[in-house]
Amino acid sequence: MKKEFIKSCKVLENMSTELYTKLDSVGEKLIVKDLSKCFSKDIKKGYTIVTNDVVEEVSVNGSIFTLINKKNEVYKGYNLFFNKKFNMLHLGFLYNGDIVSPHIEGEAEELVKKYNEKELFEILKVVIKLSNLIKLDVKYLDSLDDIDELDFVYKNYNGLFEGKEIFNGIEAVIKDYTELSK
Repeated sequence: MKKEFIKSCKVLENMSTELYTKLDSVGEKLIVKDLSKCFSKDIKKGYTIVTNDVVEEVSVNGSIFTLINKKNEVYKGYNLFFNKKFNMLHLGFLYNGDIVSPHIEGEAEELVKKYNEKELFEILKVVIKLSNLIKLDVKYLDSLDDIDELDFVYKNYNGLFEGKEIFNGIEAVIKDYTELSK
């Protein structure tokens, strides 16, 4: 049972990593496309100089981007959020009041030490269910003919926590940043 549990957790870890990677890549492509259109300039991953009254530089890294004005020492980060709910595990899930993270490297072995066979079996059922749901998410992303089919919004990015402000479109983001820059 313990070997099966660890093996299933490894599958969940791999599936979760694949989903995160795909979502980050798609998010980055959507951001680059929006910013390129907005600034009429080819924006790339990493830093790009932008000749604009308000924005001097843009940094794009995955589904996060930062607008920068070094002269005025103003910068603000934004994050792309998909409207579709994907099965992202983040820190894990609750089991008997504890957060368990079987998708994080090395955690499966710790769970085997902590829980008895019955409890491991209950966690295993959740692990298998989540693996199947994530597999469906990956298949969905792979089946898209055009990433523009995905609905998304931007939110302000303040490090560890999801921002409360929601921006429908890059124009709203630029307007928000412009207000900050005044």
